[in-house]
Amino acid sequence: MPDIPELAEMNPRDTCRYLGIRHAELGGLRSGNKYQRLQDSVDVVYTDDRRRLALATYGLLEFMTGINKSEIYKMLKKEYEDRKRDIKELHNLDPPYIELFRHDVSSESLPLIKERKYWKSFKPSADDWRWDVTLPTPPLTAAKSQAVGIMWGDGYFKYGGNGVRLHGTKGDMDFYEMLVAPTLSKMFNKPVHMTELNRKAEICGKAYEYTNPIIDLGSKAVAIWLKNDIGFHKGAGGRWKKRVRLPLECCNAENFFEGIVASMGSLYVPEKRTRRPFLSIADKDRLFLSEVRELAKSLGYKPRKLSRVGNNNSLGTNSWNFSFSVGDTKNLTLINPRHSS
Repeated sequence: MPDIPELAEMNPRDTCRYLGIRHAELGGLRSGNKYQRLQDSVDVVYTDDRRRLALATYGLLEFMTGINKSEIYKMLKKEYEDRKRDIKELHNLDPPYIELFRHDVSSESLPLIKERKYWKSFKPSADDWRWDVTLPTPPLTAAKSQAVGIMWGDGYFKYGGNGVRLHGTKGDMDFYEMLVAPTLSKMFNKPVHMTELNRKAEICGKAYEYTNPIIDLGSKAVAIWLKNDIGFHKGAGGRWKKRVRLPLECCNAENFFEGIVASMGSLYVPEKRTRRPFLSIADKDRLFLSEVRELAKSLGYKPRKLSRVGNNNSLGTNSWNFSFSVGDTKNLTLINPRHSS
């Protein structure tokens, strides 16, 4: 059975077949009062499943009711124009007419109104409205604070700043699939899936081929929330475009740090059995890493000084790192299976 987002790309006839809507039902939806036909069509699609409601597009409603899409748009505009204007004035949000209609039929509250009380800059796309994307509100829970830390460590902007990708290392497959993807999916109320990216690289003159996990969030609301509301400004090259401001006003500092460690940390296991493992954190951006180190100190750890790593490392360029003592490493909360010694 395909996921709902995949169904969104199906033609209306196949969508109706998937939803179990029979031809006889369509006959009853194609006669009588036009507005009532629209309402009845969304009722048939909805059946108390919010994810199905997202399939009530102009194209599907046209197919089910026999009313032209442009006429449906005009009907909904006439019905909801005043309400849309009020929402825009009160909350600086601009929901599509069809979204207002869907929520009226389902008697569900409109998303993102509550979030606007806390975050002033995010801008949802039509798809964000359609899938009822949500944003976390402060104070963030432990799991959500960890997730923000993971995004700070592994994330960067793409698609002109309207999309965010998380890019893990080759040892992060289970971590991304079992923890990161489900947490982000619940956090933003949208399907989030891990995919695999095959890469080739040359390190110290030797060629390597390996697979990395990636997650594309694909939400304009989430991307602009990260950028303008909580200060995430990392580009695809791993460089921060503005001075880093850790989002500790909304996140639990300890849990945020756990996410940073999970995404950026590397556990070194010495070859000699008499030596114990220790954890190191590396990044291309010295200022960002300095902020992370200061956060570690504020949490009671005693990280070693920053040092330049050089070119011969997995980051592929000059970078910086700092490490923890064996004792501090034992006291760290390690949520990434890759860090199990």
